[in-house]
Amino acid sequence: MRDPTTPRVFVSYSRTDGLEFARRLQTALETEDLSLYRDLHDLVGGEDWWRQVEAAIRSVEHVVLVLSPAALRSPYVAREWKLARQEGKKVSPVSGPGALDFSQLPRWMARAHRHDIDIPESLARLVQVLKGPAGEKRVPFMADALPEGFVARPEEFDRLKRSLLDARGEPVAITAALRGAGGYGKTALANALCHDSDVQEAFSDGILRITLGEKPADLVGSIADLIETLVGERPAFRDIDPAKVALVDALDDRRCLLVIDDAWRAEDLAPLLYRGLRNQTTRLVTTRDDRVVPREVPRIAVDAMQSGEAQAMLSRGMPPETAAALRPRLASLAGRLGEWPLVLGLANGVVRTRMSRGATVGDALAYVERAIVHRGLAQAFTPDERASRRLTAWGTLEVSLEQLRTDERARFAELAVFVEDAEIPTSVALGLWRQTAALDPLDGEDLLVRLADLSLLVELDLGRGVLRLHDVVRTLLRDGPIAGRLSELDRLLVTHYREANDGDLAALRDVYGLRHLMAHLNSAGELQVARGLLTDPAWLANKLHRLGIQPLLADYATLSHRDATLDLVRGSLSLAAPALARNAGELAQQLLARLAPGDAKGLDKFLAHTRRLLVRPTLVPHRPTFTPPGAELRRYEGHEESVTSVTVLADGRRALSGSRDRTLRLWDLDTGAELRRYEGHSEWVTSVTVLADGRRALSGYSDGALRLWDLETGAELRRFEGHDNVVTSATVLADGRRALSASADWTLRLWDLESGAQLHRFDGHEDWVASVAVHERYVLSGSSDRTLRLWDLETGVELRRFEGHEGMVTSVTVLAGGGRALSGSWDRTLRLWDLETGAELRRFAGHDNGVTSVTVLADGRRALSASEDRTLRLWDLDTGAELRRFESHAGPVTSVTAMADGRRAISASWDRTLRLWDLEAMPELPRFGEHEDRVSSLAVLADGRRALSGSWDRTLRLWDLETGVELRRLEAHQGLVTSVTVLADGRRALSASDDQTLRLWDLETGTELRRFEGDDRGGNCITVLPGGRSALLRTDGTFLSDGTTLLLSALETGVELRRFEGHEGKVTSVAVSADGRRALSGYSDGTLRLWDLETGAELGRFGQHEGWVTSVTVLADGRRALSASEDRTLRLWDLDMGVELHRFAGHRASINSVTVLADGRRALSASETLRLWDLETGVELRRFEGHEGMVTSVTVLAGGGRALSTSDDQTLRLWDLETGVELARLTFDALPYSLAWSSQRGAAVVGDARGRVHVIDLIE
Repeated sequence: MRDPTTPRVFVSYSRTDGLEFARRLQTALETEDLSLYRDLHDLVGGEDWWRQVEAAIRSVEHVVLVLSPAALRSPYVAREWKLARQEGKKVSPVSGPGALDFSQLPRWMARAHRHDIDIPESLARLVQVLKGPAGEKRVPFMADALPEGFVARPEEFDRLKRSLLDARGEPVAITAALRGAGGYGKTALANALCHDSDVQEAFSDGILRITLGEKPADLVGSIADLIETLVGERPAFRDIDPAKVALVDALDDRRCLLVIDDAWRAEDLAPLLYRGLRNQTTRLVTTRDDRVVPREVPRIAVDAMQSGEAQAMLSRGMPPETAAALRPRLASLAGRLGEWPLVLGLANGVVRTRMSRGATVGDALAYVERAIVHRGLAQAFTPDERASRRLTAWGTLEVSLEQLRTDERARFAELAVFVEDAEIPTSVALGLWRQTAALDPLDGEDLLVRLADLSLLVELDLGRGVLRLHDVVRTLLRDGPIAGRLSELDRLLVTHYREANDGDLAALRDVYGLRHLMAHLNSAGELQVARGLLTDPAWLANKLHRLGIQPLLADYATLSHRDATLDLVRGSLSLAAPALARNAGELAQQLLARLAPGDAKGLDKFLAHTRRLLVRPTLVPHRPTFTPPGAELRRYEGHEESVTSVTVLADGRRALSGSRDRTLRLWDLDTGAELRRYEGHSEWVTSVTVLADGRRALSGYSDGALRLWDLETGAELRRFEGHDNVVTSATVLADGRRALSASADWTLRLWDLESGAQLHRFDGHEDWVASVAVHERYVLSGSSDRTLRLWDLETGVELRRFEGHEGMVTSVTVLAGGGRALSGSWDRTLRLWDLETGAELRRFAGHDNGVTSVTVLADGRRALSASEDRTLRLWDLDTGAELRRFESHAGPVTSVTAMADGRRAISASWDRTLRLWDLEAMPELPRFGEHEDRVSSLAVLADGRRALSGSWDRTLRLWDLETGVELRRLEAHQGLVTSVTVLADGRRALSASDDQTLRLWDLETGTELRRFEGDDRGGNCITVLPGGRSALLRTDGTFLSDGTTLLLSALETGVELRRFEGHEGKVTSVAVSADGRRALSGYSDGTLRLWDLETGAELGRFGQHEGWVTSVTVLADGRRALSASEDRTLRLWDLDMGVELHRFAGHRASINSVTVLADGRRALSASETLRLWDLETGVELRRFEGHEGMVTSVTVLAGGGRALSTSDDQTLRLWDLETGVELARLTFDALPYSLAWSSQRGAAVVGDARGRVHVIDLIE
C-alpha cells in the first residue's frame, strides 16, 4: 500500500529559465490537493543531490516535465525524464516559458500531449491525469552518457546503423555484431548508436545493456538485473536457462535494443540470443573473437580510426586553430600509434595533463612524440599485429604513468586487483588505497579525477560512486607492475572490507563485495575465512537476499569438497533452491528443516546461529523432517502431471522426459533448468528415447503413435502409425536408421526412421508388451503375459521364451556382451537370465511394490531398479544383495536411467518430478519414520502431545509430536486410508478406507475394536455425533458415506441404527448440528439434504448448486448452514425455511473448503485464493492473495484472528485475518495434503505426499 505522506508528483524543470514558472505550476497543482516533491524545499543540504532526486523520482507516481529552451539543453533534466520513463512513471509535458525548437524534442515527447496551465481546460485535464492511474510500461535507457569530446566515426557508425535499420527507420536485423580487437572503440561505437534519435525511435520500448567480459562472474544475476529494469521486480530463478526464458518473457513483444558488450565465449552469449515467438528485440554484440557470434549474424569490423578521426582524438582539449596548425604532427603521431583509440586516448590524456601544468600545446605534443620514440614505438602497426599492439599499449601506458608521481602510479596499478569489467565502488578503491598507502580519502578522490583526466579510467562517475578500468589496461597492469603483488592486494582488499564492516564480513553491503569477495579470498589464500563465511548464516542470508540463490551456491564450488559441514550446508541450499529462489526469507527455516546438530561436527553452532535469523512470527519444523542433503543431488520440477519416461543424452549434460501432461521437456542436468518444452501433443507421452546424434528424439504415445522430433527446433519430423493401443516402450537401433516399439496391442513393430515405414511386426505375446530392448541381431521383450521373449530382429521369429515372473514384466535390459538380461516385474522382483539357455540365474527381492524400470550400470556389476514403492534400489548382480536404497520421491517411480559415469542416475515419478542421484554419496542422515505413501488425513489428540495420521499406505500411525517417534502402527485396512477422526475420549479413533470399511481402534493398544462394512462404493466421510461415550447409542454413532447411502451406526456394538437413502448423487460432505439431532449432507448432483437423525426422515432438500457440493457446515445457531461447491460459490441456507439467504460469488475456481469463524458472523473459503466473507451481508470482507496454486486446506487459529492454509504451491502460510497480510510462509519438499492444528503446542501438524508428518512450530 502506498504511503499517503509520499509526494505524488515530481516537477522537472531547468532553474535557468523555468524556476518562476515551476513555482507557479506547483501552486496551481497544490491548490488541487496534489502533493508535490519540491526540490528547493525537500533537498537535504550536505547530501548528494542527484541521489536525492533519483529517490524522489522513484517514490512518486507522476513526473511533470516543464518544457523550456534551457530544459531541452540541460543534461540534468534529460537524466530526470529518462529515469522517470525507465521507472515506469507517467511523464506529462507542460509548455513552459520561451519558444521551443520542436525539432530538438525527442520523438516520444513531440508526440505526447502538451498541457498549457494558462488555459483552464488544459490545466483541468492535467490535474485529472495526475490524479489518475500512473503506471506506464518501463522504457529503460541503459547506455552510458557520451564522454566529453567524443569523436564520431561516421563510416563505421553508418554501416552499423544500416545493419540495424532500413531506409524507413524500421529494425531489419535480429542480431548484429561489432568485431574488433580490444581498445578499438567497439563499446564507444555501440554506445553512440544508442544515443542516435533514429535508433531510439526505432527501439521505442528502450535500450538495454549487459557486459559479459572474459569470465562473467554472475551472468544469471546480470540477466536478473535486466529483467528488474524492464518490469520493476527482481525475478526468482537460480540457473541460466530459466533466466534466459524469463528474459524473453520480460521482453515479450517490446521493441528494444539489447547491447551485449565484450562477449568472449559463445556459451555466455547464447542465453542472451535466445528468442521467443513474439520477441522483437534486436541484439547488438561487441566481441573480439569472430567465432563467438553465430555465422548468420552480420558483422561490422571495427579497426583503426580514420586519420582525421585519430587526429581529432589526439587533439581533444586543444584550441581548433592550434589543432589545425599541428595537423601534420598529429597525423604522424596517430599513425605511429596505429590509429588505435585506446592508446590515442591515453596519449591525449598526457597532452592535456601537461597543458594543464603550463606547457604549450606544441611542447606537450613534442613530449609525447619523444616519449613514444624512446620506448621504441616509432613504427606504425596494423590491428592484426598482436605483439606490436601490446608493445604500443604498454609503451603509451608508461607515457601516461610518467605524468604521475611514483606513489600515484603504484596506486593506479593496484586498481587492477579488481575483477574484469566490474563497476568498482569508488569507496572500495579508496579503502584499498588506505590499506596500501594510508591515503586520505580526499586525496584519493583527487587522484581518481587525475586518472580520469589522463584517460586511464574508462569511467569515473562520482555521482554514482563508481569507476571502471579498461580490460586491456587491467591486463597490462596485472602482467606488469603488480604481477607479484596480487595475493597481497587481495588480502589488503579483504582487510578493507573487514574494517569497513566493523570486523564482520558477513555484514558487507556493496554489491561488488557480495558478488566477488569469495574470489578475492581465494586469491588471497584466506580459505579459512571463506569457509567461515560459507558456514555463517548471516553471510548466506545477506548474499541470498541481495543477489539470489545461484551466486550463493557458486561460492561453494571451490571449497565444499574439503569439508563435511560445507557439503551439508551446500546440499541443503541446493535442495531448498526452488523455495529460496521464490522467497529468500525462508533461508533459516529451510536449513533448520533439513539439518540436525548431530549431522556433522560443529553443525550445532551453525544451526544455533541460523535460528537467530528467524523473523517472527515464523513457521519452523520442530525437527528436521524435510529431505536432508545426501544422495539426491537435484530436483527437476515443471511437469504438471506424472512423468512417465526419462532418458539421458549422449553429452551427459542433458536429459529428456515425457509426461502425462502431454509434453516432452529437455533439462540441463547441471543446473536443473528446463531448456526446452515440446508441446502440442494431444495424448500422453508414454516413452521417450534420444538418437545417438543427440539432435532427434523418438516418443511414444497413449494413442498408439510414435513421433520423431528435432530437438533443436521442436519440429515434428515424422509420425509412425500402426499400433492399435498405447505405445509402452520404444528404442532406437544402433544403426540410427531403425526403431522398435512395444504396445498394449500385444505386438512389437520395427520402423524405418527415414521413411516412416513399418518393416516388421512381431506377434506372439498374449497380453500387453510392456518393454523392449535390442542387442545386435536380437530383440528381447517383456509382457503382461508374465514372459520375456527373445526374437530374431531380421526375421521376426521367436527364438526363446523366459518364464517365471508372477506378474507383468515391466522392464528388460540386455547386459554388455549379450549373454545375460535383467528384467523387472510387478511381482516385486528383478531376475537375471541366461539368454543362451533361458535359465533364471538370480532373483533380486526386496521391493514392497511392483518394479517399474531397471537399468544396468556401466561397470556391468550393478543394477538400479525403480518401483511403485517410491524407491530406487542398487543391486549387486553377482551376489543379489541390495547395496543401497534411495528414497525421497513422493509417488511411484516410473523410470530410471543410469549415467555413463556409473556414479549418477536420474529418475522420473508420478510426483511430477525428475531427480538426479549420486549413487556413491554418503549414507543417508538418520531421520524419523514416515508413511510409505501420502498422508491423507491427520488428527491431533486432545492432550496436544500426540497425533494420528492416515495414509494411502493402508496404515494409521500414532506419533509423539515432541520426539517424532512412531508410538503405534494400526494395520488392518486393505485399501487407502482416506480419513481419520479421534473420539472425544482420546482413547479411540475411527478410520475410513476405500476398502469399503470403517474401523474403530483402541489407540492405547492398537487393537481394532470394530469394523463397519460399507458397500462396494467405499466410505470416505466420517462425522462423529456429539455425546462421545454416552450410553445413548443414537447419539454415540457415526456417519459413513458409502456412495449414495448414509448409515448411522452405534460405535459400541457396530449395529446399523439407521439408513438414509434415496439420493441421486454421491454423498460428498456431511455435517451434524450441535444438538446432534439433525444432519446435513451435500451431493455430487449439487443438492443438500437435511435429515432427522431420530427418525431418518428427510426434513428438507436444498438446491441447487451447479456443481458438486464440496463442503457443508452447520452454524452454531443450528438454524443456518453454509455450503461450498465446484460452481465457485458459497451459499448460506435457512434450514427451517429451506431458502437460500445469501450467495457468495467471486472465486474463479472450485471451492475446496469453508470454515465458519467462532463469532458465527464470518466464514473463510479456500479456492484459488482465501476469502473472508460477512455472513450477514454476503459481502467479501477480505481477499488473501499470494498462493500460486489452489488452496487445499485452511484452519482458523484460536482467537479467530489468524488462519493457516496449505496449497498446491507446496506452501503453508499464516495470515492475519484482520489485515489480509501474510505473516509467515514455509515451502515443503512435497505437496502438503493434510493439516491439523494443536492449540496446546502452538503448532501445525502437516502430512505430505511423501508420507512425512511434520510438526511446524509457530514461533511468535
